[in-house]
Amino acid sequence: MLRLFGLEAVANLLPPVRRSESLAGEVTPAAAAETGLRAGTPVAIGAGDVPCSAIAAGAFEPGVACTVLGTTCHNGVVFGEPMFEPPNLGLLFTLPENRWLRVMVNLAGTPNLDWARGALFSELGAGGAVFAELERAASSRPAGVDGLLYHPYLSDVGLIAPVVSRGARAQFSGLTSRHGRADLLRAVYEGVAYAIRDCYAAIGQPLREIRLVGGGARSVFWSQTIADVTGTPVVAPLGSEFGAMGAALLASVAIGWSASVRDAALAPRSGERRYEPNGALAGVYDEAFARYRAEREAIVALAAQA
Repeated sequence: MLRLFGLEAVANLLPPVRRSESLAGEVTPAAAAETGLRAGTPVAIGAGDVPCSAIAAGAFEPGVACTVLGTTCHNGVVFGEPMFEPPNLGLLFTLPENRWLRVMVNLAGTPNLDWARGALFSELGAGGAVFAELERAASSRPAGVDGLLYHPYLSDVGLIAPVVSRGARAQFSGLTSRHGRADLLRAVYEGVAYAIRDCYAAIGQPLREIRLVGGGARSVFWSQTIADVTGTPVVAPLGSEFGAMGAALLASVAIGWSASVRDAALAPRSGERRYEPNGALAGVYDEAFARYRAEREAIVALAAQA
């Protein structure tokens, strides 16, 4: 990579490339004095937050997907070889032990729900209890919301997957006088699920299951909606801070507590919730998703003219 970009002269400024599950060294006495960590504590190489989240979520076998539904919404599929299709879109991360994670990103994930809460249900205030109220309101409305759609492109950067459009913005369509704020809210939940399906459709790999982590995974309603919209089983492992958990799992391999990264990633956890897609809703969501994609193309075309 340095040669391809003409940067060989500054190679000395970069650390050596080592495997994520290997040891970098140990905590020095000077570092121990500053941090409170014990001198001699092993230090593992580790990896970035997205690969670590996938490892901790248990997404390690080819065909298994991992969605990180947080501030952004990362949607990745594990491959046994490098995957560059579709070209010029998305990201490709390396995973240990010859695995690759092909990722498409919707730049706004849970901020869509935060916006809906503030704009439509501001009287509920803040705090964790408000989300249970939002789920009750959204679940009171029918799947597909009588033709109402929401495209969750809240980021000022626009859209980078499954197409690139700097000017794409979030919007509702199909709004009629029959729709109230609970309908708008359900459309927001469903709109993020459509965006997830849109990203996976761009990768084009049959999915065995979607491992769902991030703040949005705490929502039972949202998790079930993602399963219903994508037509794919969704598994939400219990826990939080999956990026940090994945780094700890890599460290466990580095010090010999786990035999391999695969063993660490697939080891039984404290629990998980599984959501099977409701086949009775497949027709509703397939038809709505077709309109979602057609309208997304229209949004991109209009943004290009602006």
